[in-house]
Amino acid sequence: MGEIHLCFGVQIIRDRIKGWIKLSQKKNLFGILHRFKMENNKPISTPMEVQNKLTKINSVKSKHERSSMKEMSYPQAIGCLMYVIVNTRVDLTIIIESQYLSNPRVKHYQTLKRVLRYIKGSLQIGIKCKKCKDGKNLLGFLDVDWASDVDIQKYTFGCCFMLDGSVVSWSSKKQKLVALSKTKLKYMTLSKVVVKCVWIRRLLFDLGFAQEKSTTITTAKHNIHD
Repeated sequence: MGEIHLCFGVQIIRDRIKGWIKLSQKKNLFGILHRFKMENNKPISTPMEVQNKLTKINSVKSKHERSSMKEMSYPQAIGCLMYVIVNTRVDLTIIIESQYLSNPRVKHYQTLKRVLRYIKGSLQIGIKCKKCKDGKNLLGFLDVDWASDVDIQKYTFGCCFMLDGSVVSWSSKKQKLVALSKTKLKYMTLSKVVVKCVWIRRLLFDLGFAQEKSTTITTAKHNIHD
């Protein structure tokens, strides 16, 4: 049958001599741009504006804004991008949110269009995994935004784990609990990340890549060893 080159929209490129494999969704992303008529828009280098806070009260003001919102199905576009994030686009994890699907407003559409313009200029981005030297260098990275949800004051945290320089796990999620202080927020967030770290270490052990040293989890200001 030969080597696999495409699986559920994910392109697989490998170089056995140099020892790396790359997962990309360039074709799938271009199809999304074409579907929502964004393939001819000017690309940009950043996916989101600084200090851009989305809320449920970003209201529609004019007839022109109402008509511009009809050009694109917000729920369908978010659904397409969620599939892309799960597979290869770690850089879009913190940006795409599904909580405004029932009643999107103008600012939500503007943010979505900016993401699509960013995607146009970054179609080639994917996940490149190199051949592990020993598979014993697991690192974790954590970032958290306290009370980032303007509507209900809940926090969002994102984390990723890398093995020998290659991303193997990532997530971004808005938490159900409300943190009353930054100290409590740190304990709540770290507990969730450490649980995930332990699970990954056990999985690597079962695969024959037992971690001999503790795993360093890097936050904005501190390092934590598990």
